[in-house]
Amino acid sequence: MQSTPQDILEISTIQDAQKAVSIAKKSKTPITTVGSTHSHSRLIQNNTGIIIRTEQLKGKITINTSDKVATLPSGMKLKEATKLLWDKGYAFSNQGDVDVQSIAGLIGTGVHGTGITHPSISTHVQDATIITSTGDIIKASENKAVLEATRLNLGAIGLIMDVTFAVVPIFFLHEQTWKQSTESLIEEVDTLARDNDHF
Repeated sequence: MQSTPQDILEISTIQDAQKAVSIAKKSKTPITTVGSTHSHSRLIQNNTGIIIRTEQLKGKITINTSDKVATLPSGMKLKEATKLLWDKGYAFSNQGDVDVQSIAGLIGTGVHGTGITHPSISTHVQDATIITSTGDIIKASENKAVLEATRLNLGAIGLIMDVTFAVVPIFFLHEQTWKQSTESLIEEVDTLARDNDHF
Protein backbone atom coordinates (compact mmCIF):
# COMPACT_ATOMS: atom_id res chain seq x y z
CA MET A 1 0.00 0.00 0.00
CA GLN A 2 1.52 3.33 -1.04
CA SER A 3 0.56 6.88 -0.14
CA THR A 4 1.63 10.28 -1.45
CA PRO A 5 0.59 12.61 1.39
CA GLN A 6 1.08 16.35 1.54
CA ASP A 7 3.29 15.88 4.59
CA ILE A 8 4.67 13.26 6.97
CA LEU A 9 5.05 14.25 10.62
CA GLU A 10 6.61 12.31 13.48
CA ILE A 11 5.29 12.78 17.00
CA SER A 12 6.79 11.83 20.35
CA THR A 13 4.68 13.85 22.82
CA ILE A 14 1.12 14.99 23.41
CA GLN A 15 2.21 18.49 22.42
CA ASP A 16 3.51 17.16 19.09
CA ALA A 17 0.17 15.47 18.50
CA GLN A 18 -1.80 18.63 19.29
CA LYS A 19 0.42 20.64 16.96
CA ALA A 20 -0.12 18.10 14.15
CA VAL A 21 -3.89 18.26 14.67
CA SER A 22 -3.74 22.06 14.56
CA ILE A 23 -1.82 21.99 11.26
CA ALA A 24 -4.33 19.57 9.75
CA LYS A 25 -7.27 21.61 10.99
CA LYS A 26 -5.92 24.85 9.51
CA SER A 27 -5.22 23.23 6.14
CA LYS A 28 -8.45 21.17 6.27
CA THR A 29 -6.57 17.97 5.47
CA PRO A 30 -7.18 14.47 6.80
CA ILE A 31 -4.78 12.74 9.19
CA THR A 32 -3.73 9.12 9.02
CA THR A 33 -1.49 7.53 11.65
CA VAL A 34 0.94 4.70 11.05
CA GLY A 35 2.85 2.68 13.61
CA SER A 36 4.74 -0.38 12.42
CA THR A 37 2.88 -0.36 9.04
CA HIS A 38 1.99 -4.01 9.59
CA SER A 39 -1.54 -3.49 8.29
CA HIS A 40 -2.01 -3.47 4.52
CA SER A 41 -5.54 -2.10 4.64
CA ARG A 42 -6.57 0.84 2.44
CA LEU A 43 -7.68 2.52 5.66
CA ILE A 44 -4.12 3.78 6.12
CA GLN A 45 -3.77 5.15 2.60
CA ASN A 46 -3.62 8.94 2.51
CA ASN A 47 -2.91 10.84 -0.71
CA THR A 48 -4.46 14.17 0.26
CA GLY A 49 -3.43 14.93 3.83
CA ILE A 50 -0.94 14.27 6.59
CA ILE A 51 0.53 10.97 7.70
CA ILE A 52 1.63 10.92 11.33
CA ARG A 53 4.28 8.43 12.37
CA THR A 54 3.91 7.26 15.97
CA GLU A 55 7.07 5.17 16.39
CA GLN A 56 8.56 7.68 18.84
CA LEU A 57 5.56 7.55 21.19
CA LYS A 58 7.46 5.40 23.65
CA GLY A 59 8.36 5.49 27.30
CA LYS A 60 7.81 3.60 30.51
CA ILE A 61 4.90 1.31 31.21
CA THR A 62 2.82 1.86 34.31
CA ILE A 63 1.22 -1.03 36.19
CA ASN A 64 -1.54 -0.70 38.76
CA THR A 65 -1.08 -3.94 40.69
CA SER A 66 -4.29 -3.63 42.69
CA ASP A 67 -6.46 -3.27 39.58
CA LYS A 68 -4.19 -5.49 37.43
CA VAL A 69 -4.02 -2.96 34.59
CA ALA A 70 -1.05 -1.68 32.62
CA THR A 71 -0.77 1.58 30.69
CA LEU A 72 1.45 1.41 27.61
CA PRO A 73 2.63 4.15 25.22
CA SER A 74 0.80 3.84 21.91
CA GLY A 75 3.92 3.76 19.74
CA MET A 76 5.57 0.94 21.67
CA LYS A 77 5.80 -2.34 19.77
CA LEU A 78 4.03 -5.39 21.15
CA LYS A 79 7.33 -7.30 21.36
CA GLU A 80 8.81 -4.70 23.70
CA ALA A 81 5.60 -4.35 25.69
CA THR A 82 5.33 -8.07 26.41
CA LYS A 83 8.95 -8.19 27.60
CA LEU A 84 8.50 -5.20 29.91
CA LEU A 85 5.28 -6.70 31.30
CA TRP A 86 6.96 -10.08 31.79
CA ASP A 87 9.83 -8.48 33.69
CA LYS A 88 7.27 -7.03 36.09
CA GLY A 89 5.41 -10.32 36.48
CA TYR A 90 2.50 -9.65 34.11
CA ALA A 91 1.29 -10.60 30.63
CA PHE A 92 -1.57 -10.19 28.18
CA SER A 93 -4.01 -13.04 28.68
CA ASN A 94 -4.01 -13.72 24.95
CA GLN A 95 -2.17 -12.54 21.85
CA GLY A 96 -1.31 -13.69 18.36
CA ASP A 97 2.05 -15.06 17.23
CA VAL A 98 3.01 -11.81 15.45
CA ASP A 99 4.44 -9.15 17.75
CA VAL A 100 5.60 -6.33 15.45
CA GLN A 101 2.49 -4.16 15.81
CA SER A 102 2.39 -0.90 17.74
CA ILE A 103 0.09 -0.79 20.75
CA ALA A 104 -2.27 1.67 19.04
CA GLY A 105 -2.30 -0.45 15.87
CA LEU A 106 -2.93 -3.54 17.93
CA ILE A 107 -6.32 -2.29 19.08
CA GLY A 108 -7.03 -0.13 16.04
CA THR A 109 -7.11 -3.16 13.77
CA GLY A 110 -8.67 -5.65 16.19
CA VAL A 111 -5.70 -8.01 16.42
CA HIS A 112 -6.82 -11.45 17.49
CA GLY A 113 -5.26 -14.16 19.60
CA THR A 114 -6.13 -17.84 19.72
CA GLY A 115 -8.65 -20.01 21.51
CA ILE A 116 -12.43 -20.07 21.35
CA THR A 117 -12.77 -18.85 24.95
CA HIS A 118 -10.43 -15.88 24.44
CA PRO A 119 -11.70 -12.65 22.84
CA SER A 120 -9.41 -10.28 20.94
CA ILE A 121 -6.88 -8.10 22.73
CA SER A 122 -9.15 -5.09 22.16
CA THR A 123 -11.65 -6.41 24.70
CA HIS A 124 -9.04 -5.95 27.44
CA VAL A 125 -8.74 -2.20 26.82
CA GLN A 126 -9.80 -0.34 29.96
CA ASP A 127 -8.83 3.20 28.97
CA ALA A 128 -6.85 5.32 26.50
CA THR A 129 -5.62 8.87 26.24
CA ILE A 130 -6.85 10.42 22.98
CA ILE A 131 -6.21 13.68 21.15
CA THR A 132 -9.41 14.63 19.33
CA SER A 133 -9.79 16.50 16.05
CA THR A 134 -10.10 19.72 18.07
CA GLY A 135 -6.81 19.07 19.87
CA ASP A 136 -8.52 18.28 23.18
CA ILE A 137 -7.21 15.51 25.45
CA ILE A 138 -9.82 13.00 26.56
CA LYS A 139 -9.86 9.74 28.48
CA ALA A 140 -11.82 6.98 26.76
CA SER A 141 -13.05 5.52 30.06
CA GLU A 142 -15.04 8.68 30.82
CA ASN A 143 -17.58 7.79 28.15
CA LYS A 144 -18.73 4.22 27.56
CA ALA A 145 -19.44 4.77 23.87
CA VAL A 146 -16.00 6.31 23.33
CA LEU A 147 -14.34 3.42 25.16
CA GLU A 148 -16.14 0.87 23.00
CA ALA A 149 -15.23 2.78 19.84
CA THR A 150 -11.59 3.01 20.98
CA ARG A 151 -11.34 -0.75 21.41
CA LEU A 152 -11.51 -1.27 17.67
CA ASN A 153 -11.27 2.21 16.20
CA LEU A 154 -9.85 1.65 12.68
CA GLY A 155 -7.92 4.89 13.09
CA ALA A 156 -11.08 7.00 13.24
CA ILE A 157 -11.29 7.95 16.93
CA GLY A 158 -8.39 10.42 17.16
CA LEU A 159 -4.67 10.23 17.97
CA ILE A 160 -4.13 7.61 20.66
CA MET A 161 -1.33 8.47 23.07
CA ASP A 162 -1.48 5.51 25.43
CA VAL A 163 -3.65 2.49 26.13
CA THR A 164 -4.54 0.84 29.43
CA PHE A 165 -5.08 -2.93 29.33
CA ALA A 166 -6.26 -5.49 31.83
CA VAL A 167 -3.32 -7.85 32.39
CA VAL A 168 -2.77 -11.16 34.19
CA PRO A 169 0.09 -12.68 36.18
CA ILE A 170 2.71 -14.35 33.96
CA PHE A 171 1.99 -17.90 32.85
CA PHE A 172 3.56 -20.53 30.63
CA LEU A 173 2.14 -22.42 27.64
CA HIS A 174 3.00 -25.92 26.50
CA GLU A 175 3.24 -25.97 22.71
CA GLN A 176 2.48 -29.03 20.62
CA THR A 177 3.14 -29.17 16.87
CA TRP A 178 2.15 -32.00 14.56
CA LYS A 179 1.29 -32.85 10.98
CA GLN A 180 -2.23 -33.89 10.10
CA SER A 181 -4.15 -34.37 6.90
CA THR A 182 -6.66 -31.68 5.99
CA GLU A 183 -9.51 -34.19 5.93
CA SER A 184 -8.90 -35.52 9.44
CA LEU A 185 -8.25 -32.05 10.81
CA ILE A 186 -11.62 -30.85 9.52
CA GLU A 187 -13.25 -33.76 11.29
CA GLU A 188 -11.48 -33.04 14.59
CA VAL A 189 -11.23 -29.24 14.58
CA ASP A 190 -14.17 -28.64 16.93
CA THR A 191 -12.83 -31.11 19.48
CA LEU A 192 -9.29 -29.75 19.24
CA ALA A 193 -10.50 -26.17 19.69
CA ARG A 194 -12.61 -27.17 22.68
CA ASP A 195 -9.93 -29.27 24.39
CA ASN A 196 -7.03 -26.85 23.92
CA ASP A 197 -6.94 -23.43 25.54
CA HIS A 198 -5.14 -21.94 22.52
CA PHE A 199 -5.66 -23.58 19.13
